[in-house]
Amino acid sequence: MSIKIKIIISYLILILLTVSFLGILIGKITKDAVFKEVKEKSQCVTELITTTISVRNDSIIEKSYSDLDSAEKLLYSFGNVNIDNTKSIKVGDYYLPVLYVGSQMLSLDTKIVDAIHKSTGSTASIFLLNKNKLIRVSTNRFEDNKRVDGTYYSDDSDVYNKIISNQEYLGSNSYKGESYLSRIKPLLNKDKKVIGAIGVGNSLLNNYLEKILSNIKIGKTGYVYIMNSDGKAIMHPNDKGKNLSEYDFSKNIILNKNGTIEYTHKGVHKLAYYMYFKPWNWYIVTTANYDDLASSSKS
Repeated sequence: MSIKIKIIISYLILILLTVSFLGILIGKITKDAVFKEVKEKSQCVTELITTTISVRNDSIIEKSYSDLDSAEKLLYSFGNVNIDNTKSIKVGDYYLPVLYVGSQMLSLDTKIVDAIHKSTGSTASIFLLNKNKLIRVSTNRFEDNKRVDGTYYSDDSDVYNKIISNQEYLGSNSYKGESYLSRIKPLLNKDKKVIGAIGVGNSLLNNYLEKILSNIKIGKTGYVYIMNSDGKAIMHPNDKGKNLSEYDFSKNIILNKNGTIEYTHKGVHKLAYYMYFKPWNWYIVTTANYDDLASSSKS
């Protein structure tokens, strides 16, 4: 773990301890002072969380370079990438020509992607370019204990358009509730024509970071949550995975991107500070129970 990350985590722990004691302190100050204190602490916590996520983003980007470099070296150690149009194989819902590297079959073969995962810890996928789709023909990404072969990027996606232009793609994307940072590079045949792609991905929110964020409390019952620009709760103590876009407070957060908001949710009046993290298209929100704070200021 780098010194920079250790320092930021230390600051988060310090803020966590400070905020946890807030419930004891607020009984000694006025209502206005309570809300001022909570806003300041919420802003500080949110900014530190955003900084921590930014550091993780830089770390994942750096890792993606070495992971994809390792993946390419392994792949091309077998020879040149080529398509055998005389053969056909069903991948998901599609009948496709067979993709090879040298004499090693890639389509529906897991040897190379599993070796990439074993050496880097990243998910890995190999794609075939076919009829305006970039179709995943080999992968170690799973859904319901099954590899997600046959899933694809369509011709209206950033990934597809980068690859057919013979450019590398780097960006965050979501699949079945999981958010990843992916680096994907074109695969060229011996004639330098794009025929597919190889990509690696790393989860944005790992278990360690999620645990740290889940343990942060604002006052007595306040907490941190994260949602994306579609309103989906990436991390939430009660509503993880649910879409919150129907609520007015979510619409306002997404519209304004950064700021403070008061709102009522499920009968509870809340006070929240939020910040937008553009690289991952996430909104980091710290929220406190307004009524708890108000009652505490009277005690």
